[in-house]
Amino acid sequence: MLRNANDQEFFKLKEQLMMTFKDQMELRRSLMELGNTSMEISLESSRNTLILSDWETEQSKAKEVCERLDFCLLDQSDVTSCCTYSLYRFSRVKNVGYFDYHN
Repeated sequence: MLRNANDQEFFKLKEQLMMTFKDQMELRRSLMELGNTSMEISLESSRNTLILSDWETEQSKAKEVCERLDFCLLDQSDVTSCCTYSLYRFSRVKNVGYFDYHN
């Protein structure tokens, strides 16, 4: 009878150990998935920062061109139309939708 009780206790502890191990493995898997998701978000953020930087550079160049031609200095609406056209050109070059930036 004592042997049977020890065996039951052993199997109970073994089962608890197995469940704890499975839980630990699941937590590690979840942690790895979170790390991957975090890295993807970081890469996407960097990509968006580069796109924004390119857009700002394009806007600066467009403004310089407009100022040199004295075309956009007539009034604010001309500056807006010149910059809007530049944004449209940029969106075509970068293969990004115009309205992704405009809205």
